[in-house]
Amino acid sequence: MTVLYSQRASAYIWQLASFREARQNKQATVISKGVDAAHIVPTVSRLLNSRMQLPPDCTLSARPAEIANISRKYGLEGMAVDVFIGCSGSRQSELIRCRRLPREFRHMQFVRLEPDVFICTPEMCLLQLALILPPEQLLLLMTEWCGKYVLDKCLLGGVGKRQPLTSPQGIREFVDMAARKHGSYTLRETARLIRADSESPRESVFGICHSLGCSNGGYGLSPLLLNGEVELSESARQLYNVAKCRCDIYYPTARLAFEYQSKTYHEDWNAQEKDKSRIAALQIMGVDVVEVCAKQVESRKDMDALALIPARRLGIALDLSDGAYAAKRDALQSSLLSRTEWNFRRLLEA
Repeated sequence: MTVLYSQRASAYIWQLASFREARQNKQATVISKGVDAAHIVPTVSRLLNSRMQLPPDCTLSARPAEIANISRKYGLEGMAVDVFIGCSGSRQSELIRCRRLPREFRHMQFVRLEPDVFICTPEMCLLQLALILPPEQLLLLMTEWCGKYVLDKCLLGGVGKRQPLTSPQGIREFVDMAARKHGSYTLRETARLIRADSESPRESVFGICHSLGCSNGGYGLSPLLLNGEVELSESARQLYNVAKCRCDIYYPTARLAFEYQSKTYHEDWNAQEKDKSRIAALQIMGVDVVEVCAKQVESRKDMDALALIPARRLGIALDLSDGAYAAKRDALQSSLLSRTEWNFRRLLEA
């Protein structure tokens, strides 16, 4: 039995599973077949249903030929792979590192990829990635994995839908079990900042910039919700025939919503008409709606102006003229935006 205890290999396989699930979505338009191994990886749903503890009587091995076959099959060539073993003395190479299975890990869950191949859970991947990723990149990855989208250049618009890989609660519960492991403190502190249910990269960037503290380059405007729900009254339902509607970024106490309008939205007349009805229904409920486009999220000047709207309603004084604070905002926004167009494998190999 082979157990890949490798944040790089496991995270990449989770990304492939996300690709497959997104490409199977009936609403997705596949514009390129790609050259990845997504077609042979189970979907996210199937992998999440394959979580289990390792069998107590299993024999762990790290035979180079087996690892090489797994690497070729899933496109992991050139990527360092850590493998759990049952005893010391196994051969190692530049790309294969063998580790003894810690006793406490016997009680943790792994994910069955194949009958005799296991990978790390998303939470275990994040624990290891907490040691190598910059804080804002770790937070963005956690927001994406707790969200409902995946970046995929093979799909029209570059973004696909899939179910969340994990949740803020799931991450916190895992950290409690792995409290003494390296990376657990960073992961726990970052988990406090996660906003779940994001449905697009720009929503994630917008939400992180607004909720992250000023010392880290954010605006410190919590609490906000990504895709927060607003229950509609009878009169509002006459305009938008649902019991509840979602807002991309929602400040409940300020009765304020930001709606991100993607390029695809501007090309879809039906989506525009539907959004007009939804915005009218929200206004009946006393919720003011501000529409935001990609260019505004990519402009620090525009983001500053947008941040002042909820700040005034929440009674928060923002001094946006301070030079050092402006530099921090620039650095945060630049880092987050570069991640929205990333090559996942290149990030893992960095």
